[in-house]
Parts: sequence; C-alpha cells; structure tokens
Amino acid sequence: MKIFLKILRSALIFTLFSSFAVAEQSGQEFSVATHYYGLKEYSWPINYLNAIKASDIESDMLKIKEMGFNQIILLASWAEFEPTIGIRNELAYLKIESIIKSANNNGLSVAIRIPYLWSLTAKGGEDMRERIVYALLNEHGYKRKLIEFILNFEKDVIAKNSNVVMKFGSWEDYYVLRDIFFERGSSVSNLVRKLFLKDTGVAPNEVIMNGENYDIFNDWMDAKISRLSKDIGQYGYEIRTDSDLYVNDEKNVWHSHNKFYKNKSNGKVVAYWAPYFGQKNNGENISADSAVKSFSWMLDLISAETTALPFIDQLNFFDNSPNTEKNAKISSDQVSVFFDQLTDVLVERTTGYALWTIRDYRHNIVYNPAFSEGRVGWEVSDNVIFSEDGVFIPPDGQMSQYIPHSRFWVLKSKSPELIVKVVSGNGTANIGETISKFQGSGRYGNDISIEDLGEGFNITIKADANSPSGLRVAWVALQGHRQEGQVLDEAGKPGEFYNLILNTNKEAINKVNRPCRGYAKNIRSVAYTRGLFSDGWTKQDFSICDIDFNKTTGFILQYYNPVLEKRTLKIS
Repeated sequence: MKIFLKILRSALIFTLFSSFAVAEQSGQEFSVATHYYGLKEYSWPINYLNAIKASDIESDMLKIKEMGFNQIILLASWAEFEPTIGIRNELAYLKIESIIKSANNNGLSVAIRIPYLWSLTAKGGEDMRERIVYALLNEHGYKRKLIEFILNFEKDVIAKNSNVVMKFGSWEDYYVLRDIFFERGSSVSNLVRKLFLKDTGVAPNEVIMNGENYDIFNDWMDAKISRLSKDIGQYGYEIRTDSDLYVNDEKNVWHSHNKFYKNKSNGKVVAYWAPYFGQKNNGENISADSAVKSFSWMLDLISAETTALPFIDQLNFFDNSPNTEKNAKISSDQVSVFFDQLTDVLVERTTGYALWTIRDYRHNIVYNPAFSEGRVGWEVSDNVIFSEDGVFIPPDGQMSQYIPHSRFWVLKSKSPELIVKVVSGNGTANIGETISKFQGSGRYGNDISIEDLGEGFNITIKADANSPSGLRVAWVALQGHRQEGQVLDEAGKPGEFYNLILNTNKEAINKVNRPCRGYAKNIRSVAYTRGLFSDGWTKQDFSICDIDFNKTTGFILQYYNPVLEKRTLKIS
C-alpha cells in the first residue's frame, strides 16, 4: 500500500535522517563532460578514431581540461572495432587506448557509449543496422556476438583503465529496429515483422507509424532493448524521454516510454534534453524560464519511475540537427539566463551533464582523412609517402579512396563540399566529372553533386607531372551538413558560447561539493528534501537532509492512507 506524505510546518525538534543523508551525498561523483571526437575540422563522431592524429590528443585533452570539464564521452562503434565480426581492428583499439590514457594524464574520467551505431568501416557487405537488429531479436547468434564484443572491449580497454567510469548504450542506436520494421521488403524487415506478430499477436500491417497499434510496437521494441541491456549487465542506458505521438480512435495520444526508465541492468540511468521537450515546436523561441521548466519536467518524469538520479549525456541547449528546423529554441538573449537558472537543477537533481557538440563539425565521409593511420583506406601509386604531417605524392603520382553509396546518406546534403588542404605543390582532385585544381598551399573547396554518381565513386588526388617538388597534402574531406554548438568553431577556436560554458562548468564544480547536494529547499518544507513534488506531496522514496536546518524548528508529515483517512506523523 502506497503512502504519500505532505510536509507542514511545526515546532518540533528534528533529528532524523541527518547523518545518513549527508553521508549519502559526500560520496557522489558529478560529471561535467563533453563528447570527444577531435578538435580538427576533418574529424567528427563517425570517423574520429581513424581521423584524430596521435600527436593532437594530448593538446586536445589539455584544452578540454582548461574549459572546466572533468570527463569525456567516447563513442565505440561495433563496426569500427570489428569491421568484420570477430576480427579486431587493432588501429581503433590503439587509438581509443591513447585517448583514454591521455585523458587520465589530464585528470579526466571517461564514459563510453557502446555500441555506437554508425561507422564508415563495416565490411563484407554487412549493414551495421542489421547487426544491431539481429542482436535485439536474438537471431543468428548476433546477440552473443555483440555481448562478446562488449565483454572483450571491457576486458581489453575498460578494465585496464581506472579512469573509465561507465559504459552505456543509447536508444538512438537501438531504435534502428523501428526503422527496419517500417522499411518493409528486405529479408531483415520481414524477420522483424514475423517475430513481432509471434510475440504480440498483432499483424504488422495493422501497425501504422504514429497511428493504430503504434503503442504496442513501441512497448515491444523497448522490451527487446531492455532485455539486451539486462543481458549485457552493469550497462547504463540512455532512455527515450520523448513521448511518441500517435492517433487512436481519431484522438491524439502521447505514448510514454516510462515503463523502461528504471534500468534493470544495474547500470546508470542516462537521459538527454533539448529545448523542444514539451514545447509546441512551431519554430518558436522560448524563454529561459520555459526551458528550465521543460528540463525540470523531464527530470520529474524520470523520478516518478526511478529514484536513480540520471546522467544527462546530451545537454543540447543549442541544436541545428537535420529536420529540427521547427523545434523550439532558446532565444539567443536568454541562453546565459538559462544556464544561470539551470546550474542548481543540474547539481541537485542529476549526476552530471555533457555536451554533444563541443566543436562545430561537418559530416565527413572520407575514411582516414588526415592519414593518421598511414595508407589505410587509400589506394596509392609508387613512392607515395605518409608521415605525421600528411602525405607526399611524387610528380604524376596519385592516391584514391572509393566512397560506396552506403555512405551517401551520412552527408545529409546533395551538394557536399570536397576540401583538400594542400601544404605545397600543384595537383588536382577528381570526383567523376568534377575536377578541382590547386597550386601551392591553401584550403581548396569545390561543391560536388552526388546525385549522378551511382553506387559509388573514387576521390582521386593527383600531383601534376610538372610539379618538381611533388604534392604534399595535409588532409582531405567530403563534407555535408554542418552541426553547430557554438562553443568552439570548426577550427577549434572559441565560439559565441565558449565563455558561457566555461563559467557554467566552473559554477557547477563549485556547487557540487556543498552539503545536501541532490536535495532541494522546497518552499513548503523546513529542510532540504529529496523526493518532494512541487505541490508538497512526496514520492514513495523520500529523504531529508538537515544541513543549514534550524534546530528549533521541526515538521509534521501528514498523509492520507487510505484517501479518506487523514493521519499525522510527528518527526522529532
């Protein structure tokens, strides 16, 4: 039987909970984090492990530390570490190990999102999405293969580095199950639909996206993810905090994923937030007050299902992701006010936060773009030389990389830009009929139309035959959508929100060690409390911290159990 308590003022002496509550707070860690994918403009989340140069890692970690962060988040794609299942990409393991050790040298802890869905490296005709779907469905041994990969990664990377504090997955990587269910026609889609019918008794054709039976499908999908998470064990999970709108009997209904908020794998609860949460999303600009209320509401929804404080792995206060044009945004003159108001909420009600976009980046589908892994991914003519500074191509020599059609969608653009950063020499870059010419050092760009390039194409870099010193190239990119966070620009220089983030990080760290962190001074209470709704009623799990509490004042806990029977509990 549930008991709900309401706090009232009284004149009793308070002694309960004090030492327990303070002890509970003192051992908690608070993460001020950012995703790390390199601070150079040719790297981004999908290619960073083959793009980042070893010589840049230490300076990157130092810069992140100087910005007030105490943690980085790394993405670990199954296909990046095993382009063919069971066969390790040792270069990826060496690179992530270098990043983790450098982070440790600079006092940074590490969280790892595994398996991140996207990569440029899956081989053998494999669709990375199919790997994840088969694992969720426990088909063809893929669940065992995925868990083996994660366990091996844990043994070879996580267990060897004490500063790795968490591994977690994300709903974004697993909701590919939904995409394939509605694609239809392929063998994997047919399998998904067949198993859905078997498990639910609902015909797949009777499931309409955002319509009839969509709620049944969502619960089925969430249950598959929850089962996999539990099988992995000690696995944090970024929950789907957005409710899905669907139409039932001609009425709009919001389907919540809250059944799966409580992590059953003994891992952390992880969540994300952006200003669109709970808004009309008609392209409106919202105030700081509205944004903070939206964030607090999201936390209320989580705390109604679990007492675990969430880690906010994506605090996307500014977001220009594709197809988000109508999403609500915080008014530009309100962003600093938003953070002023948000810091206490973060410190009191979460275990930390992280930025996704520390540096503005563009989607780049070139593998090993700065040649940090030597010639891997490139076909070269004789006497081409790779070094830490880039690549040397002798007169009339060339290098090329094949770009398969499967990468096109990653660009999020039909007219991407081919960029070649030339150190010295003359040459050309070819994609189909498009030729870019360059003479001498510089950053050369040329827009490309990929609509008529069929199933794939080569990017070919060639040194002119009459270029006596050959051609030296620092990096190559084929870049599409530009993702902005306005903290650091594409080149890693301070952006509009740079100082704001520095100050927010500093303020959060200053506040995090204060007594009663995680407890709020509610207007109806006489002490710092946890588990108290704004109307004065408590959740099932309710506790009190007495630091800064007036010892001459006590309180009465008043509750109704059952509703018609009013009782009063005096605490002294």
